[in-house]
Amino acid sequence: MEWSPNNRRRPTTVRKQIKTYALWNCPTCGGEYRYPVNEREVGDDSCPYCNKNSVFPGFNDLLTTNPELAMQWSSNNERGAETVRKSFRLYALWICLKCGGEYSAIIKDRESGDHACPYCSGAKLLPGYNDLGTVDPDLASEWSTNNNRAPNSVMKSYSLTARWTCQTCGGEYSCPINERKVGDDACPYCNADLILAGYNDLLTTDPKLAAEWSPNNSRAADTVRKSNRFPARWICPECHGEYRAMISEREVDDDSCPYCNGRKAFPGVNTFKVKHPDLMEEWLELENSLLDVDPDNIIDNNSVYVWWKCRICDYKYTMSVRERLMKQRRGHNPCTYCNGRRIIISHFI
Repeated sequence: MEWSPNNRRRPTTVRKQIKTYALWNCPTCGGEYRYPVNEREVGDDSCPYCNKNSVFPGFNDLLTTNPELAMQWSSNNERGAETVRKSFRLYALWICLKCGGEYSAIIKDRESGDHACPYCSGAKLLPGYNDLGTVDPDLASEWSTNNNRAPNSVMKSYSLTARWTCQTCGGEYSCPINERKVGDDACPYCNADLILAGYNDLLTTDPKLAAEWSPNNSRAADTVRKSNRFPARWICPECHGEYRAMISEREVDDDSCPYCNGRKAFPGVNTFKVKHPDLMEEWLELENSLLDVDPDNIIDNNSVYVWWKCRICDYKYTMSVRERLMKQRRGHNPCTYCNGRRIIISHFI
């Protein structure tokens, strides 16, 4: 009864024991197949369609057994869904019903409603669906035009470093894509990690203080920040002397100038010679030059002993500048001879 009419011979012309191949019609699936006559038995598993060794469209093909999955079969495949079985271990192309993306996956591993789509799972880029420009347009608006790639060619999960343009300061900086989000503190200029001329540099944030910046500095005022903790050269607006001070410790109208606050001598401005011309009549030029003391290089609190000449008795005596000025303020005669005290004679040469 399973003998196919497509055989050239009728079943009455062959014996059951012959080894010749013949065509048979499966009573279960209706498929026609070839099999040796002597190996056939009623109810055996000789049908290659029923035992899943061959494809029989309309019975065990993918389109018939898994119509929902077959709906995802891509037209770019060389074979149709009716020519393969669900158990095939070969790769095929599929169209995701959610994102519309085409991808490759093994037929046997596929199920309707699974997570095989690499675009939906975030494993692969699909421009217009899971790219940065689509999923996060606000962040993509910060994408710098200096990048070699466009925001629709990368995903938010990428760890590669890209260039960004800060919406607040306009500065361009580098940061990994997966570490960025809108409103974060990634901008190194806004969080004061880097200098951006015209935004957070000293010249921009403190123009009055920058006016005291000395041209003898190796860097310009627009290349440093007010918070930088390294010394720089400054020109005092009062005495016009140049001095060094920490940038972060400077303020306009502070007392950082060592000449104005009397901590350091500025020849011709704040020295003993300039401030006390009346006492220069008592200053012994020759003797003090041998001591290598210049009245235009010392300040009022100098404690080095120097030579003086008494205006009253014309004797020479030694006394520090600081002590001499203290005597003057108190109205005391500093001369040791006039006060009845003698000194040990010292020789310079």
